[in-house]
Amino acid sequence: MACLNPTLEWQTREGLVRIQLERIDGVVLAYNLGHVIFNLNGPVQVALPPKGIRPQKLRAAWSQAQTSLKLDILGQPAPRDVAIVFNDLQVWAGENENFSGPETLVAQYLQINASRRTPNEGTRPDFDIAVQADRAVLRDPSNQSKTLTELNRIELLGAVYEVPLLETSSFARMVALWQQNDGYLDIQRLWLDEGRSAIHASGRLALETDGTLTGNAKVSVAGAE
Repeated sequence: MACLNPTLEWQTREGLVRIQLERIDGVVLAYNLGHVIFNLNGPVQVALPPKGIRPQKLRAAWSQAQTSLKLDILGQPAPRDVAIVFNDLQVWAGENENFSGPETLVAQYLQINASRRTPNEGTRPDFDIAVQADRAVLRDPSNQSKTLTELNRIELLGAVYEVPLLETSSFARMVALWQQNDGYLDIQRLWLDEGRSAIHASGRLALETDGTLTGNAKVSVAGAE
């Protein structure tokens, strides 16, 4: 399958979300019809509703991006495995489509994996997650000359429980449902390497009804002044 200039739109409580890509190439494996691989050609333009998540406009570009999606063709409502890999990712964020300033997010390499824990049924699955990012820089979207953090490496291994994946198309509503369902994040390993210093953490985190974090974590710091 090949799609040129595809556009994806869906309605949320806050308004319309619109995503535009240059090209998507998809392949279904003949020996495993539930496994689909996509090659994504950017840039991608994202327009978020005027109300809700800020900033409203996003643009992303990369040298290579690939997504792997494994579906349970026997009828499970949630994907079984999702993976996405970016090389040389650049993201711009703002309130309009003028992205002439520095990038909001830069990552030389970014990989995100989510695998449904088994046995796990229903529309609120539990997922094992893994995130890795190399040479990542994050700038303030409202003042892109201000660098918030610059890290040589980020690693996250853990599991997230009671994810309301198909109950809403709104991210804010999804977070609220996750809190109501007593969902939580189990962090097995979080590693942030700044070069001269590093942070290692593990623990369990959840959300209170007012959106604040609650839980327990063990944190160690090396090389801090």
